[in-house]
Amino acid sequence: MTRLLKFIVPVLTLTLSTEVLGFVLTESIETEIGSMDALKKTVHVQGAAACEDAFYLAHYLGIEKFDWTGRHIGHSDEPNHLGDIAWHNGRLYGVFVIRGKDANGMRGLIRVWDKDLKLIKEKRFPECFDGCTVLGDVLYVGVDKFKYRPQTTCTIMMLDLDLNEKGRKTIDIGYPVICNVQTMENDGKTLFLGTYGAKPEQGNPKGLCYTELTPNLEFVTNGTFKCNWGIARVPESLAPGKEPVYFVCERFYENGPRIRLNFYSRKNGAFRPAWMEGRDEIPMRGRLIAHRGESIDAPENTLPAYKMAVERGFGFECDIYLAKDGKLFTFHDATLSRTTGAANTNRCT
Repeated sequence: MTRLLKFIVPVLTLTLSTEVLGFVLTESIETEIGSMDALKKTVHVQGAAACEDAFYLAHYLGIEKFDWTGRHIGHSDEPNHLGDIAWHNGRLYGVFVIRGKDANGMRGLIRVWDKDLKLIKEKRFPECFDGCTVLGDVLYVGVDKFKYRPQTTCTIMMLDLDLNEKGRKTIDIGYPVICNVQTMENDGKTLFLGTYGAKPEQGNPKGLCYTELTPNLEFVTNGTFKCNWGIARVPESLAPGKEPVYFVCERFYENGPRIRLNFYSRKNGAFRPAWMEGRDEIPMRGRLIAHRGESIDAPENTLPAYKMAVERGFGFECDIYLAKDGKLFTFHDATLSRTTGAANTNRCT
C-alpha cells in the first residue's frame, strides 16, 4: 500500500462575544500565568463552580478563586484529597476522599465555604466522595465504592443543605467507569455526571464518559461529552440567552500549567461551543486538532474517533493510504502489529 497524505479537517475560527456585568463570553477564558502552579503536583483540576463575581477551580490540595478575566483573586489550602465543588445560594460545597482514616475510621468529608473561601461548616462520613452538585434543596454527592476497579454502577447520595443524608441510590449506567463519579452539574431538570470512562479494551468501545440522570436518580442517557476535569454552569445574569451556558476545564501549558475554560451551550440535550449559538455549522475549535481522531477514548483513525472529536468541538487529523486494490483507508503505522495484533509484522509498502 502507498501512503498518500496526512489530512487535517479544517477548523472554524469564529468568535462570539457578549459583555454583561464585565463578563465577556468568548470561546474560552484562560487563567493567568502562575495561578495554577499547584498542578505541577496535583496534575489536573478536580472540579469547578461559578457565581456572578468569580469562578472557582479545585485541585486535590486546595481551591483557587478567579475573576471572570482569569485573574487569580483567592486561595484556600484543603485536606488531601479534595474532589468536586458546587456553588449554591452564596455557598460553595466541596467533597473529599481523606487520605488515611481519622480516629473514627471516617474517609469522607463535605465542607461548606462562603464566597471568600472561609469555612462555614463541615461533616465527616465513612464513605469516600467525589462529584457534587446542588439542585433545589438537595446536595447530590458521588460515593466511590470501587476505586480503580472498572464497574458499571454509580452510587449517588442525596443530602439536605445542612449535610444530613436523605437517601442514596446505585444506578447501572451501562458502561464501565473508574472511581465512580468525578464531576457533577445540572440544568435545573437533569443531573450531569462526568466520569473516567474505562478504556475500549475494558468494555467501553464507544468511549463513553458522560451520563445524565433525573433528580430522582433515574437513568436518562450516556454520551462522550468530556467534563471529568471540571464543569460549571455560568450564572444566567452573565450569559443571558435561550440556552444555558457551561464551562469545561482544559489543562494546557504556557510558562507553567494553566487552565482554559471552554464555553458550551446545551440545546436539545446536546452540548456545543457557546460561540456557535445561532449557527448551523459543525462546531470546530480553531486551536486544537485531535490526533488520529479522539485516539485516547476511541480506536485511532476510525469513524468513532473522528465522530467523537467533532462532538467535542475539535478538528481531527488522519492518515490516508491507498491499498493495492485501489481502495483508500486510514491507518498510521508501517506495520499492522500495534493496532491489529496481526502476527505478520512485515513493513507495508
